Amino acid sequence: MHDGLSTLYGSPPSRSSLDGQQCASAARCVVAVAVCLFSGSAAAQGAMIYGIMDVGFEYSDMGTAQRARVISGGLSGSRLGYHAWEDVGRGWTAEFRLESGIRLDTGILAQGGRMFGRESSVGISHASLGTLKLGRLPTPYWSTQDEVDAFRRGLNGAPGALSRSGSVAREPLPLLVTARADNAVDYTSPTWRGFSLDALVAAGESNTVVGATRSLGLRFEHGPWVLVSAWGEQESGQPGDGPLKALVTGVRYDFGPGELIVGYTDERNFCSACVGRQAQVAGVAEGGASSFKLANIGMRLPLGRFLLIAQYTRITDHSDYAVPLGERDANYAAVGLEYRLSPRTTLYGGLGTVDNRNGSKYVLGTGSVQQPPDFVAAEDARVTTMSMGVRHSF
Repeated sequence: MHDGLSTLYGSPPSRSSLDGQQCASAARCVVAVAVCLFSGSAAAQGAMIYGIMDVGFEYSDMGTAQRARVISGGLSGSRLGYHAWEDVGRGWTAEFRLESGIRLDTGILAQGGRMFGRESSVGISHASLGTLKLGRLPTPYWSTQDEVDAFRRGLNGAPGALSRSGSVAREPLPLLVTARADNAVDYTSPTWRGFSLDALVAAGESNTVVGATRSLGLRFEHGPWVLVSAWGEQESGQPGDGPLKALVTGVRYDFGPGELIVGYTDERNFCSACVGRQAQVAGVAEGGASSFKLANIGMRLPLGRFLLIAQYTRITDHSDYAVPLGERDANYAAVGLEYRLSPRTTLYGGLGTVDNRNGSKYVLGTGSVQQPPDFVAAEDARVTTMSMGVRHSF
């Protein structure tokens, strides 16, 4: 579940979360509508509307080029979701979830303009047997990445903030930023002696761009230790073309005052026909792959209402370039600070930097909001990006 969810079936949100009597009246109307939409009858066990609204300011410097912009989703992707569930007997629970991504800076839908691009699913679960879902769903590879990233996909230190600039933007980790699969079937097991499993398969259904997707995640938790690993593969929609493959593994250790996180991510893109965010980086030889390995170490340290985050990442480029270009490895470091203004509202700020060499053209965005094309200096400049903003959850 997301932080700050507002349950709408049963009792309305607390008055402290509303802005005066007018908002309270509006909330009661929303409650009535939500109950009608989600339950359909008195048999429904629960329904809720929830969301995260996150907007911020970002400034990036490449030495000879600067850019300032307002962004949506600097700490967490802005969203609006609907979730309902029903006890259908014998320990089984049925549910559905619809979740829209929103760009607060423009008011448009995220995920390519999909109405429910973050998730649209129906599922059934049992405490002893696990959960089965069908629809558009996050991949286990994407979900596992969150556990080995000290920034939890936010601010200026997350792997998803990194891209390669040029006339078009390219992704070192295309399966990570793709995040979700259409036409998916996902099974999540119960936890047994600390172990749990998450497996997803998704049919390509004759899509000429994206083929079948498969992903498997494993998790083990014992005391202060959490060990995770996940694999993902997506086929091309074109016969004979290569797939995208990914592996992530890592460990989290709770040392009392905070958490220490170590992670390793390896993505290889053999798909020469893929376009958009799944395209290979520029200059890859015919039949070759773009290949990036990221090794990171980070820390999350709560200090009262503050949360201090720091992470260092080593980027290694093993791509098969048609023309030798020299070493394009890079060092990527970032710090972040969150301040919990209330249980539902957080102020945040971050600073990240990455170096460039031999025309590597790495640039940094904020969270999952990456830099647009053509933001790169003529020389191999160091890129520094800072951000600040506010997140409100409900």
